[in-house]
Amino acid sequence: MPSDSSVSLRNVADLQGLLDTHPGQRFKRLIQAQQSQDRQAYFWAMHEDRWRLIRESPVRWDKPLPPGYGLGHDERVIEIPLALEVARLDRPGLALDAGAALNHPNIDALALGWQARLVHYTQVANREWHLKGDRRAYMFGDLRALEFRDDAFDRIVCISTLEHIGLDNSRYGGARETDPSSADAAWREMLRVLKPGGTLFLSVPYAVRPSNHGWFRNFGAEDVWALVSGLNSRTRLFHYDQGWHDGPPTTLDPDEPINGLAVIRVGG
Repeated sequence: MPSDSSVSLRNVADLQGLLDTHPGQRFKRLIQAQQSQDRQAYFWAMHEDRWRLIRESPVRWDKPLPPGYGLGHDERVIEIPLALEVARLDRPGLALDAGAALNHPNIDALALGWQARLVHYTQVANREWHLKGDRRAYMFGDLRALEFRDDAFDRIVCISTLEHIGLDNSRYGGARETDPSSADAAWREMLRVLKPGGTLFLSVPYAVRPSNHGWFRNFGAEDVWALVSGLNSRTRLFHYDQGWHDGPPTTLDPDEPINGLAVIRVGG
């Protein structure tokens, strides 16, 4: 496993302003951007607001979602708080970030009292942050054929990654494939490297019926059931309709390919 010293490090000091923006200024910028129809400014303001929501998130495994939570934001405002609750970076142990969705400078501010060793694992090195820290390591390869021994990790998180496996990953610097069923191998590999008594978090897009969009797919009820069958697990479903809500989506929206989310917790 490569150490942090084996990768080039990127200075992220210029991003710390994301954590210090005053809420009033943030929303003022958002309104101004909408009025000016400046797309770049608009999306930057939304990016700032998303991380504010994640930092202040009320989302917990054992609590209902506040109705309309995260208006205007994607599924990350649900996934990241729940994933961090499972990852427990404040506890000793080895954790796997399968897909490297936690490889972001803002995660450091969320994971207070960091004690775990975290391995970010994804397919291509040059598309990723390389962040400083002696508790981080980076590996690059195929989740369908992990290099780790059995029972290697205390905790695993896989945020919105499984739906891309076996499809066109060229936008992420990966290969173009047309076999989404190969994602089953990645799921088996994650279960293989999870310690007995460990905890695994998975999130995938969820829809009324499965659909393949070429570079990702929506999972349906049967797909989710196939993942958790025979496992000690909990599943929660969410849908987007003027904000996020508990429960599965009930309609298909052709203008919004992702309007539902399934999150699975194995063990723990």
